[in-house]
Formats: sequence, C-alpha cells, structure tokens
Amino acid sequence: MRSLPHLLCPVRRILRSRHALAAGLLTCAIGLPLLACSKHPTRPIVRADSPTAVVQRFRTAWIERDTLAFRSCLAETFFGYGSACIDSTGHLFLQIGPGRDSSIVAAARLFRLGSASHPPAVWIDVRIDSFELQPGARDSIHERDAFGTASVVIRTPSGTLHLGGFTGFHLVRGDVPLAILPPDSTRWFIQNWLDLVTDETAPSTAHIDASWRAWQSMRERVTRSSSAPPQRATDSAGCDSLLRTTWGYALRRYLD
Repeated sequence: MRSLPHLLCPVRRILRSRHALAAGLLTCAIGLPLLACSKHPTRPIVRADSPTAVVQRFRTAWIERDTLAFRSCLAETFFGYGSACIDSTGHLFLQIGPGRDSSIVAAARLFRLGSASHPPAVWIDVRIDSFELQPGARDSIHERDAFGTASVVIRTPSGTLHLGGFTGFHLVRGDVPLAILPPDSTRWFIQNWLDLVTDETAPSTAHIDASWRAWQSMRERVTRSSSAPPQRATDSAGCDSLLRTTWGYALRRYLD
C-alpha cells in the first residue's frame, strides 16, 4: 500500500493565509451545480472525473444523505479520517479514525439507519468556503490537495448539530496503485481527510507548526499501522470539546 503523501508544503501555504481567509479575501464557495446522487442501488453512480468533482460529490453525498455516493468517493486505499486540535498553549492533539469501512458504516447510520444512541439525520447542509486546489507535493499529475473551510448543519429528530472548521483532502487519480480496481485514470478519489480546529487563544505562530506535525503524525501512524493512542495535547479536555465541533465528528458519534 502506498504511504500517505507529504502534504506539508500545501498546508503551510494555506495556514499562512489563514487570517486573510478569515477576513473574507477568499470567500469563494464551491459553486458547481449539485451532482445527482443515487438512493437506489441499481442507479448508475455519477463519475468524479476531476479533483474538484470528487470533493463536490462528497459534499453532495452528505446533502443528499446518499451512502452509495459517499462510498464511491473513497479510494480503496483511503487511510482514514483524522482530526487535529491545537490547544490554548499551541500543543497538538491528533485523533485518527474511523477508517474506510467504519466510515461507510457510520455514514449509513447517519444518513438513513440511525444508531443505538442517535436517530438518523432528516436534513443535512454542507458548505465549503475558501476552497483551494493545489498539485500534490510529491506527484503533481496523480495527486491533488484540496483545502477549505467547512460549515455543516445536521438536523435529527432529537436536535441540530453545527459543525465545521478548516478541512483538507488528499485526492488521488484512479490509476494510482490500488486506488481503485480496476485502475481508471478518468476518476479521482479521496485518499485522506483531515479536520483542523484551534483554540481561539492559541498562539498564532503555533498553527503552521502544529498543522505540519498533524499531517506528519498521521502519515507515520497509517504507515506503521500502529494501534497506540495518539499523543495528547497538554489541554486535552479543551481539545476533547473542540474536536466535537469538527465535520468528521458527525461520523464518529454514530460509531458509539
């Protein structure tokens, strides 16, 4: 299996512009028309034939609560979802998982089935603002890095969740080894997904370094397939609370 690509340089560039993004200088949302999503297993899946299209399709799968479309966005080598928190002191807490299979199970429960603890969603809205797409740091032909600021609203019979923050995807073309079988150079897939949330009182200089360490730690974890728990930040209680505000938390809560 191919190791997680180096996403460090793009993350540095994005986070250096963080304050500019927050000021609204890059407030362009993904404005492409929504792709039709299938709710019936015999209906054909719309192809994600560009890096932007697979991110759009992933977003649309949430809005349409379409498990088949969600699954079709993930590479066979999807390493998993990760969330990183920078606490009030600038230290990093990284949490990895769920992986591909568990993410699909969680999506099915969130979208349609519900779990023992939570009812299924009745309505979901997802926006990705300040969207940027860059060539992969290691392979500019077969890989792309997508970054943006997510805003997610999920309504269930028991309440409403407001989630979001900085989010990033590492995308691969379908002819990357084992991305999909059989290989298909006309399609793109998500190989990795990471949310990043920061304490409002964290030192501004900590963001770039902590993001660097988040991607590096995630790469090392998935490469060695370690089951050891990630290093916790000094203010882990604060991070526990912040991580429940990220987009991907919606999946984790349906695996309880």
